[in-house]
Amino acid sequence: MKEGDPFLLKIDRTRSFDPVRFYGKGWTIWRHSPFGHDGLKGDEDEEKSSLVLKGINFVQISFETCLKKGETVITGDEKIIRHARAGHTQFDARIAECLLDEEGWVTLEAVYAGWGMDSFEFTGTRLRSLAGRRAVVCLNRDIDPCGRVRWRPTYEWISLVVYGRHPSIILA
Repeated sequence: MKEGDPFLLKIDRTRSFDPVRFYGKGWTIWRHSPFGHDGLKGDEDEEKSSLVLKGINFVQISFETCLKKGETVITGDEKIIRHARAGHTQFDARIAECLLDEEGWVTLEAVYAGWGMDSFEFTGTRLRSLAGRRAVVCLNRDIDPCGRVRWRPTYEWISLVVYGRHPSIILA
């Protein structure tokens, strides 16, 4: 891999992921506490193995739904548990932010061209919405009204909705 390679992404860890930038006022990173389940107290709910990554060689990634044979849906909680049991490095939301900040979305477009992935989740950071619901970052590729390709952040609810359509991006 050499500098400028579309499959090599540097992760700027000098700042943290900003949920307000993506989703607006009131969004935060979910916090874990043995004394409460409102997501407001305790440590931020992020995968430590992802937070130490300063660069990613996208040749070493994989996309996983964690669906078992015969399943078509899974809750977000179960998906996160299955990722952890499998030892997957679940990418955090700062990686999604760096991908979106990259000029021309070079790496995202290379992922789309190489894997055909136009929507995937970053389950390594769990978010708290203004309403107190848990969610994960999802990046989606679509075409704007003027016919231009764009990548934009959306989210998937973790506990309230059962889903299986979006794979998670992980380190293989």
